[in-house]
Amino acid sequence: MVAEDIIVKNSKGQYDLTENGRKLNSKLLGRFKEDNHEENIRKVWSIKNILAEMENDVSYLEDIKTEKLNAEKERITRLKERLNEIYETLE
Repeated sequence: MVAEDIIVKNSKGQYDLTENGRKLNSKLLGRFKEDNHEENIRKVWSIKNILAEMENDVSYLEDIKTEKLNAEKERITRLKERLNEIYETLE
């Protein structure tokens, strides 16, 4: 990946994404916006971006007919419980 100009080894011996690597990452993870203002790619996985994506996903699920979601009721229940646990820590 170094040869393809996707990553580069920094002075600490760790690897960082190059500009080309960030663009490729943005294309592969298209649901997350490319961050041109921050060198740290973790900003792409910001809480705001993740919550916005979750809102979009929930909107999509709301548009699906209930009978198609019935097979996933257990998973949806687990997600609801996990989100409730997170919510309760905020109070």
